[in-house]
Amino acid sequence: MFVLVAPPVNNFLVETLFWWYPQEFNFQNVIADPVVLAGYQGVQFGLILYIIIVAISAPIVEELYFRGYLLPRMEG
Repeated sequence: MFVLVAPPVNNFLVETLFWWYPQEFNFQNVIADPVVLAGYQGVQFGLILYIIIVAISAPIVEELYFRGYLLPRMEG
């Protein structure tokens, strides 16, 4: 159901709510045509940094917080 409803709703929202947003900053253009990604400065560095933070650092910090702070304070 979502697959059928999302594309028209997405286009409607982009056209009505984000008409002021420049097209060159629209990430949907990158998804539609990956060649557009080559024109942006520093995007590759940003994506690599994002992957490092989200996929590696965040789970490590969460485990350290849980095991070091929460687990000793839990009852049972």
